[in-house]
Amino acid sequence: MLSPQALQNDFVLVGVIVLTANSFLLATTLQCTKFSPSQVLMLLGIEILCDSYFTMNGITRLRSNLNLDPLEHLALIKPIVSFVMDVTDFFVMTHVQKYVDKKRNVTMKEMPRLLVSKLKTFKRKLTSRESRGGTGNNAARPRTPKRVYCHLHDVQRMLTLWSFPYMMLAFATLFIFRNMAINAKCTDLVGSVAHCADKRHYFDVPWGILGQPDCNFHKVTRLECSGEGIDNVTEGLGGWMTNLVTVDLSHNPDLESVPASLRTVQSLRTVDISFSGVTVLPFGVADAAQIRTLVVEGAPVAKRLDWSFQNLTRMPSLQSVFYETFNPTLEKINLHGNKFGGNVPAGVCCLQRLAYVNISANRIETLESTKGDKSSDEKKCGKRTSCNLVEDLPNIAQVDARGNRITRFSVTKGIVSKILPRQSKVYLGQNNISQLSLEQLRDAPTLKTVLQNIEFPPTTIRTVRFLLCRFTATERLLPWPPAVEQATFLYGSGSVLQGGLSMVTWFSSLTRLEIRGGHLSGNVNALWKMKNLEHIALSNNYLIGTMDGIQNLWKLSYLDLAGNLGLDETLPGISGSMDPLKNLTRLCRIALTMNSVDGSLSGLKGLTALKSLELSTNKFTGDLAPVRHLKSLRYLSVKNNMLTGSIAPLIQLNRTLQRLHICNNRFTNSCAWTRKVLTESKVVIFKASGNRFSDYSECNDTKESYNTATCTRGYEQYHGNDSSVLFCGT
Repeated sequence: MLSPQALQNDFVLVGVIVLTANSFLLATTLQCTKFSPSQVLMLLGIEILCDSYFTMNGITRLRSNLNLDPLEHLALIKPIVSFVMDVTDFFVMTHVQKYVDKKRNVTMKEMPRLLVSKLKTFKRKLTSRESRGGTGNNAARPRTPKRVYCHLHDVQRMLTLWSFPYMMLAFATLFIFRNMAINAKCTDLVGSVAHCADKRHYFDVPWGILGQPDCNFHKVTRLECSGEGIDNVTEGLGGWMTNLVTVDLSHNPDLESVPASLRTVQSLRTVDISFSGVTVLPFGVADAAQIRTLVVEGAPVAKRLDWSFQNLTRMPSLQSVFYETFNPTLEKINLHGNKFGGNVPAGVCCLQRLAYVNISANRIETLESTKGDKSSDEKKCGKRTSCNLVEDLPNIAQVDARGNRITRFSVTKGIVSKILPRQSKVYLGQNNISQLSLEQLRDAPTLKTVLQNIEFPPTTIRTVRFLLCRFTATERLLPWPPAVEQATFLYGSGSVLQGGLSMVTWFSSLTRLEIRGGHLSGNVNALWKMKNLEHIALSNNYLIGTMDGIQNLWKLSYLDLAGNLGLDETLPGISGSMDPLKNLTRLCRIALTMNSVDGSLSGLKGLTALKSLELSTNKFTGDLAPVRHLKSLRYLSVKNNMLTGSIAPLIQLNRTLQRLHICNNRFTNSCAWTRKVLTESKVVIFKASGNRFSDYSECNDTKESYNTATCTRGYEQYHGNDSSVLFCGT
């Protein structure tokens, strides 16, 4: 008992109590019984009981700790030897009657005499009892019980026998109070889990039970707390029990959380919280690489995981046991109020059963996957670097991405296939989403339904883009969600958007409209109400009508209506004259190639901001005199018209004009004027074949490009390096 006790504290406590009880029983037996074989048997029985307990303790110690010092070996051997010796002595004493004096031995010849003697003795005793009967002095006196003689008059004997038991009693009482104190201390430090540690060696200290007790938490390797009614585990558990290997907190319905400090225990291999009430699993525990087994079956956290306001910047490592554990069960994850940035972490998409994801109030910039990260195959999860919450999760029902830094959102056919069957909801409010892209979609009613299930920020969307879409009736998209009412840019080039302009005119705030080759039809005058338009690019559609409605768009700086004759040139395209444009002084580019516009160019002379004028393949007449007022003009294409007169007015554009296409008209010009235009201007490309120039032969010694370079009939778009021509830059 005075050596370090590498035993459970309960065993040590019972051992002290057993020793105390043993001393009292021995003293009582010696005090109150006569010296006899029976007394010896009683003493041996008491010793056997005591030694049995300590023998069991020794075996337990041998199983729990093989690193025993010599003194501990002695503590193990002594009770076993004592137990064997006591049992042997007990066996001997039970047969002591066989070793009485030889005078007590009776032979067969002496048996009759012994029996007669016994009978006479019995008869005398019986007669004596009868003679004491009757009344008076001879009346029978009541028989007094035989008194147990305990040697109470022998003070010296009592002091000798009882001093040690009472000393043991005082010692046991002191030990009990010390044991209660160390139990309370250890419980205060780590909570009630202190009672289910595999090594509660509080007196494994120098001088054993007389030493200063210590919780010795560093020796604990297992917490076996299954079904122990644990309702709380202190956060500092990992700091105290630094050598834990297994933590079993299963079947504790009142336990709600696991201490985050477990992540610092490098020896930890197994954590079992199955069928408990745990709703919070610290991120550090889930991310701990040393944990190889994490059991959460039947616990609330197996389906719902809350990691809100944790200042997280990433998900657990893809090499951790987290995904293997939670992938089969996790349905909801709350990542609100963290610091995730850029793309959604790839780890979220590794949890394929997720139905509800809250990633609001973070720093997420896009919900789209990085290029090359389109696979949602669980086995390829380790190769992902990003995640599309809607498209990559097969069971998604709700995504809350409010309050992030998302600037664009794409509705793809993959997203439509997920949202539509489950009527999934996507919340994007409180983001600065400026662009909505619709990619590779074909069914207008389906798109309309999907957009109704997405909550956009109310006023931030400024751009709506159709990318490789193919709609046969764009009117069925109406009405658009209120969130896109303030859109200023509608882009649809490369998509088929069959239908009238009603889909376009719904966007009353548009400043830029760009749908080239979109198969739009209808009268271009439908744009007359869109007074904020600054940029119109509706080339290669099926639009008709005059430009009378456009004259109201006084902010217009870019007008491209080229190619509206249709592929077979059976439609009239844009018709009428240029006069409706005469007051649109902000125009820097006009492209009306391949239409049916007629009349003179007189309506252009006030458009002094023009840099590019493309009027090829129309029905213009008259001369180029109005063009001389366009002092900013860099590109002029009037091929395939019926223009007449001289190109002499172009000499006034010698400081700006760089490209000149006048093929297939009726210009009559001398070689001298042609040479002057070419030499005194900055023109580098000059195509003039198919005209009626005079002095043709005299021009052979000048630039021949205007004779030999032929002009095609088709629609030629400007492809120069000067972007300011196309985008009206300075």
